[in-house]
Amino acid sequence: MFQFYQFKTSKFDKLDHILKSSTNIITISINNINKYNYFDYQKNHIIRNIKFNSTIIIYINSYGGFFWETIKFIKFLINLRISHKIKIITVAQKNCASAATIIHSIGDIKIICRNTTYMIHNTRYLNLRTNKIKIYTNYKKYYKSNSFKKMIFIYIESSNITERELKNKLKNDYIFNQKEIIDTGICDIIFNDIDVFYNYFIKYKNKLSYQ
Repeated sequence: MFQFYQFKTSKFDKLDHILKSSTNIITISINNINKYNYFDYQKNHIIRNIKFNSTIIIYINSYGGFFWETIKFIKFLINLRISHKIKIITVAQKNCASAATIIHSIGDIKIICRNTTYMIHNTRYLNLRTNKIKIYTNYKKYYKSNSFKKMIFIYIESSNITERELKNKLKNDYIFNQKEIIDTGICDIIFNDIDVFYNYFIKYKNKLSYQ
C-alpha cells in the first residue's frame, strides 16, 4: 500500500488523472543551477521526446542558482504547455531552495518528499546574473526591481500565499514547515520518500511503453 504523509484528496485525484491521460512521460532532474546554459541538456532531452499531451516530471534536489537561467527555462516549459498541452509534475526531494523553488512552483501538481528542506530567501544582495555583485541597498528599491516582481508573481500565481506574507518571508532565509507548505498551496502532496512516488508513477510509464 502506498503511504503518504499528507495530501489534498482533490490534488491526488488530479495527479492520478494526469498520469492516466498522458500520452508520454518524460523525466528530468534539476541539481546544480550555478552555471550558465545549465538547462540546455534538459531542454534538448524534452525536445527529443516531446509529444502532444505529454507529462513532464521534474525531480528537484537543488540549493538553487542562477535566477534568470531559471526564468528562461520556466518560459520554455510554459510555451510547451501552450503548444503541446503538456502537464508538469514537480517533485522536490532532500533540498529545494532559492531558484529551485521557483521551478517547483510551476507544477500542475507540486509534490515534496517528507524530509525535504524547502527554503526561499531574499536576493536583494545579489546580482541575479552572476550571483556575486551586491545590489539593492534597501528594500524599497528591491521591491521595484524586475527580479523581485518576477519572483513574487510566480510564487503568488501558483499558491495561496499573499504578497504581504511573501515580502515578510523574503527578508531572510525562510524554511517552510510541512503544515505551511500544504496550507499555502506551495505543495499539493507530501510523500514519505522518493521511492514511494517513483513506485506510484512507474506503472503508468510501463503502460505507455507498450503502446
